[in-house]
Amino acid sequence: QFRPSPRPLPACRHILEHSASVEARFHAACTLREAAIREWALMSTEEVCLLRSYVLHYVVARTSSEPSASVVRSILVAALALILKRGWLDESKESRDRFLQEMQALVSSVGTAAAQRTGVEVLEALVSEFSLSTASPLGLSWDYHDKCCRDVEDHYLQGFFVHALHLARQAASSGAALRGEDAGTCSATMSLMTAILGWDFRRSAGVHANIVHLSAIQKRSAADQVQLHPGQAWSHLLLAPDTTEWLMGLVNALGASDAEAQAQAGGAGGRRGGLAATPLAVTARQLIIAFCSLAGDVLPKPHPPSQQHPHQQPGMNGQGPGAGPGSDASAVRHAYLRQLLRAVLPWIYPAELVVRRARDSSDEGQLVDACKCIAALAPTHRARALAPTH
Repeated sequence: QFRPSPRPLPACRHILEHSASVEARFHAACTLREAAIREWALMSTEEVCLLRSYVLHYVVARTSSEPSASVVRSILVAALALILKRGWLDESKESRDRFLQEMQALVSSVGTAAAQRTGVEVLEALVSEFSLSTASPLGLSWDYHDKCCRDVEDHYLQGFFVHALHLARQAASSGAALRGEDAGTCSATMSLMTAILGWDFRRSAGVHANIVHLSAIQKRSAADQVQLHPGQAWSHLLLAPDTTEWLMGLVNALGASDAEAQAQAGGAGGRRGGLAATPLAVTARQLIIAFCSLAGDVLPKPHPPSQQHPHQQPGMNGQGPGAGPGSDASAVRHAYLRQLLRAVLPWIYPAELVVRRARDSSDEGQLVDACKCIAALAPTHRARALAPTH
């Protein structure tokens, strides 16, 4: 009877603060999430801000380093995203920015890898909540959800991606991710980047609905889609070599470590999946699938100089770094493709060995993901470009 009780938020906070029982805190977190939306109209603007700040500080400072409280943290992170979205259109951009700055300052002040990971998890929860395809039912109009979605896409999504990219590079290049010393930060950043690439950039302006129902929302991720269309505005970021260079290095290092471990163990038969089945490796492959799925205007299209668009600057295609007319655009596409194939081809060559390892280890994940990558690349790139070079 606790969850539907009126005004339960003070009791929820008391339980979260003082109870040693993870189960009790779990129910308090669930109640807080439900009550925050149910009793929204009863709270003042100040009360909403205080609740939002409390949840943020609790998940970053209290639960980030407590493994047993991961389920409590997960629920509260989702609650924080709900609270932010429910008040999104009532706040100014300056107010939203202040919250994000508060979160970054809090993560920095705590100063642990676990706190950094939790900050990334909050951003991924925001992406999931503000995306039309994964939004929660709030009993609000479709127009409200659409406006929130558009605002995040226009003003925040690229910033979230750049932030995740910076942290991922840091964890990968330092070796902390491979050594398991980053508290899962690298995996969290890759999951966030995959979620961003899976954003519904192709929203239909003709969609109309009065209420968003959970059953009407199609759940999806970047790895489930055939093609992703971020658009031309993302070209400079996604096609830059250093955006994927660190990821290729991480995947290759994981593969080398896996091969070495299998050799020491006397082959693949005695190891179920090996390092290829670790959360870090699986998350990295999902991100590579997303990069392989890029299509449409995000990729530069070659144009003869005589067909250059009148509004383009001389020597620029406007669709990516160095993507000028003619051969320049082809060079950008080919360089991007080669970068991805550096990671994907070792998963499927030599074919006999790959199939035998998948069979003997009872883990086909890496092989299946490689097939997804090739299937995603095939509609966008020429077949001869996909052939391995020796």
